Amino acid sequence: MAVIRQNRHRQVHRLESTSTEYSAMQPQDILPDHQNDVQINGLTVRKGSVGAFLASARDWQDPAGDPAVRANAEADLRALLPGLHALGLFQVLAARDPALQRLIDGVA
Repeated sequence: MAVIRQNRHRQVHRLESTSTEYSAMQPQDILPDHQNDVQINGLTVRKGSVGAFLASARDWQDPAGDPAVRANAEADLRALLPGLHALGLFQVLAARDPALQRLIDGVA
């Protein structure tokens, strides 16, 4: 079983195993099949948020893409960012695209 634990010094949330033995972390250990979201700092993070972020990032980065599609993708990215930051995703991963990283960092 995994729990989301808060680091008091940095206000960072981490997923930690409650087991004393190490075993590979499986998706169902984080969010069981019957559960569709998790609450972190009052934010609801839905199952599929990381996948939705990746799909929207691809649409947003497509220079040949329709401007309306790119604008919708950016709005979707911005809506997903608070939850993904709460999960700690960007403490582990960084975007290769500088424009996307600026969006993630809240600069864009």
